[in-house]
Amino acid sequence: PEDVIVLGVDNDELTCNLSDPPLSSINLDTERGGYEAGRLMDLMIQGKVKKPRNVMVMPTYIVTRQSTDIAAVDDAYIAKALKFIHKNLDHDINVSDVLGQLTISRRSLEKKFQEVTGTSVYKYISKVRMQKFSERLLETDKRISEIAHEAGLNLTNNVARQFKQIHGCSPSEYRKKHLPRK
Repeated sequence: PEDVIVLGVDNDELTCNLSDPPLSSINLDTERGGYEAGRLMDLMIQGKVKKPRNVMVMPTYIVTRQSTDIAAVDDAYIAKALKFIHKNLDHDINVSDVLGQLTISRRSLEKKFQEVTGTSVYKYISKVRMQKFSERLLETDKRISEIAHEAGLNLTNNVARQFKQIHGCSPSEYRKKHLPRK
């Protein structure tokens, strides 16, 4: 994981966890893909569709394991900062909390962090929280406000606006769009 990030597909837990290191994987919406394939076959049987078409099975989220370990960076301070951020996302952490884990000045942290990640510590924390929020929307049927709280976000208009900028829809629309219909 220090030199290469490896990402699998289908999220077969046995295969992923037996790999060394454990393999991160893209989870696919196979149920929706199956329904779409069935619908297409029905249309073909009825003669409404003459030529077969490909059915796109969309990814729903990434199951992160060690093969895409974000903290696999050369700079020990940044590796420690990244590990702290990911470990404590459920808490209301900020840049000062990250800095409290390191023996480095804030200016040095911000400079090194920007060089390694391409963004500030604050923006990185916000981005990772939003990613966690997006993943949990698809992993659970909890209320959106509860999921936001678990991801360290307060569900305000600002969060909804940020979410819409990233995904092009509201959290509830995102959930409906990406979860299999029952």
